[in-house]
Amino acid sequence: MKLIHSQTKEEIKEGSQILFHGEIATVIYCPPPHKPSSEGKMQAQLPNGETTTEYYCSVFDDCEWIEREDRE
Repeated sequence: MKLIHSQTKEEIKEGSQILFHGEIATVIYCPPPHKPSSEGKMQAQLPNGETTTEYYCSVFDDCEWIEREDRE
């Protein structure tokens, strides 16, 4: 399973740049979902150095998990 940007299809992992409420942020934490009904959570660092709290992936712009072996 992997986390991707739903528009560009690029993989998102620690260190990737993503949008969070219109600001470019750097992913610092994005473990895979822990059960089939979960969408997973992630955390990012904003340009001003602040770290977001842990949010569901859907809160970040255009993030989605694909190739989910846990949902076959």
